[in-house]
Amino acid sequence: EQSKNITIDVKTGRVRVGSKINPSLHVLTAGKSLQYEKNLGSCKLFDTNADHADIWTRGGILMSGANFQELQELIYNRYGLILRSDSLDTDRFSYSLLLPQVKSVDQLLHMICHIHQINFRREGNEIILHQ
Repeated sequence: EQSKNITIDVKTGRVRVGSKINPSLHVLTAGKSLQYEKNLGSCKLFDTNADHADIWTRGGILMSGANFQELQELIYNRYGLILRSDSLDTDRFSYSLLLPQVKSVDQLLHMICHIHQINFRREGNEIILHQ
């Protein structure tokens, strides 16, 4: 499943973001980010910590106010595993994580489950969150 949002974080330099209609829509500098929402065709600008812009290249994870679908996408894209829930109200879940280095999907899941006071089990290539 393809992500509905695309995020650009800038660590150093300047990045020009635009479209065919407006090639110079935004110019981002260090510590600035832009999130493009595909469904709406809109952009949202926000400040970030430039030191965290490339955390994913070092094996880390940074999520700020992510929803369950975004967590599902991260786990699928990074580990090739399908995340689902068993009778949990995941619509109310929000994930804000800064993990400089993630050793395994189990480490990530243990942290998430501890925060939400839930459990997980693995069935083949699926991870199921449950009470």
